[in-house]
Amino acid sequence: IQLSIPNAVLTGNDRFTLRGVGNNALAGVDPGVPTFVNGAAIGYPPQNEFFDIARIEVLRGPQGTLYGRNTTGGAINIITRKPGTEFGGEVSVQAGNYDNIRLGAAVDLPLGSVAALRLAGYSLDRDGYTRNVATGHDVDGRDQWGARGSLVFNLGEKTDATLMLSRFEEDSSRAR
Repeated sequence: IQLSIPNAVLTGNDRFTLRGVGNNALAGVDPGVPTFVNGAAIGYPPQNEFFDIARIEVLRGPQGTLYGRNTTGGAINIITRKPGTEFGGEVSVQAGNYDNIRLGAAVDLPLGSVAALRLAGYSLDRDGYTRNVATGHDVDGRDQWGARGSLVFNLGEKTDATLMLSRFEEDSSRAR
């Protein structure tokens, strides 16, 4: 995000600042630019991979009216993709050096005219690219996966309700 958004900086302790405004205090203090997923506060930037994202909204300046307290520098809102009305899906495979393999998949399952389900997930496995000379083991390796299910109920012409469940696991040797 920080390389795509002007004046957005991810500080050393995993907190965003926008236009130099944020909160770089240690643990126990709310960030000045919190991160939200579909409008729900998660506080710190997510440690898992971004997947199945529709868009990322970056709002600069105080956002207390929209998001409440502790948004003095702004807010980052990650919007996930909603289920489609037709059956379909996508699969992605990425491979790279250090035995890097990233698999991703998503499928839309319409459930009549009232509801729709979207299942999405990814898996990432990579060897570390830094060697610990004391132990001889690689460091900075990644071994993680995430999955999300979104169920949308159409309650009326301009009303819907969404139930979203997600799971993330990581057993990596990275610093963060």
